[in-house]
Amino acid sequence: MKPLGYAVILLLCYFFPAQAQQVYRQCVAPPSKFGNVWYIDPVKGATQLAGGVGSATHPWNSLQAVFQTTPGYNYPLLTTAPYKYWPKGGTGYVFAPGPNAGPIKPGDEILLMSGNYGNIGIGQYNTEITNSSFLTIAAAPGQTPVLASLALESINMLAFNGLKVQSLAPTAGSTAFLVSVKDQGPTYPTTNIVFRNMTISSVDDASSWSQAQWRANARNGFVAQSSAGAGGGNTKCVSITGSHIANVKTGASLGAPLSVFSGNEIDHFGDDGMEFAATDLTITKNYIHDSLDMGDGVHPDAMQGVIGVLASGVAVNTYAYILIDSNTVIRQVDPHLTFPQGLQGIDAFDSNWQYLTVTNNVVITSSCYGIRFSTAA
Repeated sequence: MKPLGYAVILLLCYFFPAQAQQVYRQCVAPPSKFGNVWYIDPVKGATQLAGGVGSATHPWNSLQAVFQTTPGYNYPLLTTAPYKYWPKGGTGYVFAPGPNAGPIKPGDEILLMSGNYGNIGIGQYNTEITNSSFLTIAAAPGQTPVLASLALESINMLAFNGLKVQSLAPTAGSTAFLVSVKDQGPTYPTTNIVFRNMTISSVDDASSWSQAQWRANARNGFVAQSSAGAGGGNTKCVSITGSHIANVKTGASLGAPLSVFSGNEIDHFGDDGMEFAATDLTITKNYIHDSLDMGDGVHPDAMQGVIGVLASGVAVNTYAYILIDSNTVIRQVDPHLTFPQGLQGIDAFDSNWQYLTVTNNVVITSSCYGIRFSTAA
C-alpha cells in the first residue's frame, strides 16, 4: 500500500494545479535571488586573457569556458568545474578545480546576451561537478541566446531559463537530442536540473519541408535519462516547465525519476510527442498537437509509456507513482499542416504501471486509442 502522504500529495495536485516553476517533492527548487551576476556575450565579449571580466560592460565571450578549459581562459570559470593540470611541485596530473579557477560560484547567475553559443557540453569523463547550490544560466532581459545543442552529465544543481536551443541534424554536435540530461553511472550522478521557458526546435518553421527533409533534418527535442533501470536514480530530479518544443521527431523522453514535465507545448512532431519510462513522475498541464507523417511508417503517440532501460536480469520494468493530469492532446490544430496523420493519445503497451493516476485530460484525435494502459494497477 502506498503511504498516506502520497494520497495527500495527489489531492493537493488536484486542488492546486502545477505551477510554472514546480519541481518534484524531495527535489530542490532554484532560487530567485543570486550571489553575483555575470555576463557572457559571444558577439561583443572577450576572453579572460583579452580583458573579459564577466561584467555587463566587459563580458566574457564563451559559455563553454564556464565548465571546461577553453583557449583564452586560464581555467574553467566555475569554481567547482574540474580541470586536468600539473600542480607546481607535484608529481603528476591532478583532476580537480584549478588553482586559479573561478570567479563564478554556486549560487550565482550567468546572463547570456544574444548570439550563437554553439554546442554546449557540460560534464567531463569520469568526474562530477558538485555544486552546493544552484548555478543559474538565463537569457538577459530582451536577449535571445541560441545554443546549437545542450548536453549535461555528471553535475548537480543547474538551472536554465529562457534559452533557445536549435540546430538541424547535419550540424548536430554532441547528442541526437537537442537537450540531453544524463549521468555516468551511480558514481557520477546528475541531479536537480531545472529548465524553464525554453524554446527547443530543429528550425523555427518547417512548413515547407518534404517528408524526406523531415526524415533527414529533424532533431529530437529533450531527453532526461537515468542509466539505471526502473526507479534508478543515477539521473533524477529533472524539471522542465513553461517551455515550447516544436518541429522535431520525438518531442520529449522522460527516463529520470522524481521529475516534472509541466506547462509545456509540443507541436509539429513526426514521432511520439512524449515518451515516459520512470518512477515518480508528474506530467501535467501540457499541450500536445499537430502530429506529422514523416513517411517512415511510424505511428506516433502524444504521450506513451515505453520499456525504458532494463537492468541486468530484468525482463519487464515496473514503474510507479505517476500523475498524468490536465493535459490537452489535439491531433490537428494547424489547418495548413503538411502530412497530417492519426495520433494515439495517452497510452502504454509495454512495462507494468502501478499507482498510476490519469485524470482531467482532454484527447481529441481520430486514431484507435484516446487513453489506454495495457498493464496498470
